[in-house]
Amino acid sequence: MRVLLKVRLPKIWSIILFLLVYSGCSAEPSPTVGPTKATTIHNANNATAIDEQVTQFCGACHPVPAADEFPREAWPEEVQQGFDLYFQSPRDDLRVPLFSDVLQYFQMHAPDSLRVPQSSNGVETGGMQFKKTEGVFSESSPAISHLNWTQFSDEGYMLLATDMRTGDVWAVNVRSDELDSRVITKLDSPAHIESCNLTGDGRREFVVADLGEFRPADHDRGRVVWLQPVGGETGNYREVVLADSLARVADVQASDFDLDGDEDLIVAEFGWRQTGRILYLENMASSHDVPNFETHVVDSRHGAIHVPPVDLNRDGKMDFVSLVSQEHESVEVFFNEGPGLFRSDHIFRPNTPTFGSSGIRLTDLDGDGDIDVLYTNGDMFDDFFLRTSHAIHWLENQGAEAWQHHELAKMPGVHRALEADLDCDGDLDVVACSLIPQAALDRNAGLQLDSLIWLEQKSPSEFIRHVLEVDSCRHAALEVGDFDGDGDIDLAVGNFVTRDKDSESEPEPSLTLWRNTPRDSGQ
Repeated sequence: MRVLLKVRLPKIWSIILFLLVYSGCSAEPSPTVGPTKATTIHNANNATAIDEQVTQFCGACHPVPAADEFPREAWPEEVQQGFDLYFQSPRDDLRVPLFSDVLQYFQMHAPDSLRVPQSSNGVETGGMQFKKTEGVFSESSPAISHLNWTQFSDEGYMLLATDMRTGDVWAVNVRSDELDSRVITKLDSPAHIESCNLTGDGRREFVVADLGEFRPADHDRGRVVWLQPVGGETGNYREVVLADSLARVADVQASDFDLDGDEDLIVAEFGWRQTGRILYLENMASSHDVPNFETHVVDSRHGAIHVPPVDLNRDGKMDFVSLVSQEHESVEVFFNEGPGLFRSDHIFRPNTPTFGSSGIRLTDLDGDGDIDVLYTNGDMFDDFFLRTSHAIHWLENQGAEAWQHHELAKMPGVHRALEADLDCDGDLDVVACSLIPQAALDRNAGLQLDSLIWLEQKSPSEFIRHVLEVDSCRHAALEVGDFDGDGDIDLAVGNFVTRDKDSESEPEPSLTLWRNTPRDSGQ
């Protein structure tokens, strides 16, 4: 998420870096130009060639970025940050090249400017028709980070929304045009909400990933919060903190990982520069209706965004898939090897630390009976550069722990992609939305970009792009479902405004509902 789940630093050179990521290097970069520990510097002319030194130094912790991933003018800041992060880290085992040599190496091969993505060709819906309804939930600029269409108490299905800026968790009735909404709890900076039943009593509960504060920082204010129903099935909940003193928590998922009959939790502790992990919270017992958890560290890297559970190898034990971002940029499966033990295996890892991972979704996209991964990379909150590499990807499960990568469509700033049979033809299509920071839009003034698209699946591996919306790239959250009960799939996008609200301006919509209407209705 990376403005929402991560607002990353330029990850290019970090030795263990990130922006809502995992551990390793340390705090603020120094204001000086060039390295500060001159005694550790070696002259490249008297050692190996500078390109080899760059590979050895930068590649010790992550893939080496290509020189053309940044324009020439951006490289001084990027190289400076790389040196700062190394000298602030606990590491002292690497041969450090001269700052001037490293800068010259990258600038020599860098372009004057990055290739700008192609401008949109405009709206082309593929024959689909929608009725749009907007909902304003707050006087503040919205920062909707997650939407979840789910059974909600005895009121039926509701659309739950988390707002990172205000701290509100909303329950929205999307069955009516008014989009009636109410706050069910107010936290610090909620990033994600999922249903659960931790006590095993059958009642609808929810678990929330709370970042702790809106802006990225290394701190211990992240939390895992349980919303426990009170007063019967009335939709009222009390806030119970299950784990605190954590780094920024981006995702929490519930499942019975140890097969003891109760639900445990997997936690994506995104963190920032020095903090972050993936945690397994083992449900030990209930005391006075509040579960008690024992914490196990599964992975000590920062940058985890999503950790959805699934029995991927069909051995009866729940595994989970992770997306670890920042300089790691890795989609991995963690196979459940027994009580508290997980074995990781890479599904996909691009050969660059600037890929901009933004999310994953588990789904059987090709309908062959196994679970694939929808993956997006469109985060640019580290450097504010539009990249032609931003895209929607399908990681096809081919069995025996083998995966095939397919790039489905380019989309600058793509932040979320979900599967849905939008055209009701029996197969799964893909819907995707984009989030581009205002600084990036200002840098590319006049360029129109797709903000909401759907990919029509004609046959496995063949998708046709259709554009539902242009030039409103402010969507961090997306959900699909038959919201109005008429038998077809509707869309909901959560808006995430990156610019400060003018005191005189009207509040902006937090949510836009796209109701799928009959093609001959004229609506």
